[in-house]
Amino acid sequence: MNASSIKRLAAILLPLVFFASCQIPRANLANLHEVHTPSGQISYRGRVQNDMEYALTRAFQSGSIRIEGFADLGGEDKAIEDPLLVCLENQLALSDADSSNRLNAGLQVEAFGWLAVDDQYALGRERAMLELGKHAKRLGVTGPGRPIQNAATAEDLSPLLASLAKAGLGALPTAVVSLDTELYGGGSPDTLGEAITSLLGLNLDRDGALRVLAVCDVLRERSDKLENADVATLARLDDLQQAMQIAIIEQAFLAGMSDSSARVRIATLHGLVNLQGGPPDGTLLVFATDPDQDVVAAAMTWVTNNGIPFPTEGLTEADLALYKSEWIRFLVGQCQSPNGVISMKTCEALGTVSEASFRSLRPEDWTVWWREAHENERMPQPATRTAASLDS
Repeated sequence: MNASSIKRLAAILLPLVFFASCQIPRANLANLHEVHTPSGQISYRGRVQNDMEYALTRAFQSGSIRIEGFADLGGEDKAIEDPLLVCLENQLALSDADSSNRLNAGLQVEAFGWLAVDDQYALGRERAMLELGKHAKRLGVTGPGRPIQNAATAEDLSPLLASLAKAGLGALPTAVVSLDTELYGGGSPDTLGEAITSLLGLNLDRDGALRVLAVCDVLRERSDKLENADVATLARLDDLQQAMQIAIIEQAFLAGMSDSSARVRIATLHGLVNLQGGPPDGTLLVFATDPDQDVVAAAMTWVTNNGIPFPTEGLTEADLALYKSEWIRFLVGQCQSPNGVISMKTCEALGTVSEASFRSLRPEDWTVWWREAHENERMPQPATRTAASLDS
């Protein structure tokens, strides 16, 4: 290779060092999809690429320069020796991206909101749920969502997503254009603003919100190329992107509370304690009666460190006093548990919230304390949900 060829190649490749740094989160998300099936099952075949390979592939697929071999850099699908390691490495790398960047944040929630519920392996769900907790705090999430009733179907959503992409990018692949025409009869929303309005009016479950967020992330990635996108419309795109992130996290938290793995349920609790007011009181009670002692211990540790999770508004002083007394009653019952870990952790929590004149890890001490103040009442009993309740 002569000097002029070297200079020409350098002029092409050096800008890609910066381009690659911009593409890392997208590459991580792409790799996570490569090691999973769409339903979250682990895949042992795929096209996993490092950051530079992904950046070069993207650059030479979409740019005006064509160099033989670069468009197919990374090769065809290959056997993946350790997909679980690839999954963990890409989750960790994606979590390191700067979440103050709107695109990075969208890609992170898109990945973690999917894997926190659908990943075949508990360790993958646990890692994703912990990351969602960080985003929940950033977005002002207040707690787990409620089950979605009458959610928009794929048939409802697909043409609107096609319209969103078409309005933003000005063109769609032929197959999507055909779908758009068939379902809408050519009457789909014409502008980006109209498409956003249509989507914000839908009742979406987590899967639907993930699909919308994926399109929002593509549009945000190409925001400098969007058609007819003024400042106000871009702000509305940001609103849609944020609304989808909140919906995804709320639904992931709801699913995580009944995950089959105690590790994931604990990760869900850790995500909820990141919220501005801590975990909602009713939500914390779910964890405090979990079938697994480690989940209960995590809930009681939070009470020990932070106190009873009082409602933020709507209660009089008398209501608050009654609310606290009911929590104390519940804790006294839990410390009677035959499980030593649960009993000890609850006794520790009682020592910080009961305003008793002592602290003790012995349940019999709290039994005596309770009976002295409640002579004519039955002793509270421990409350524990069964493992079967996780499926209900």
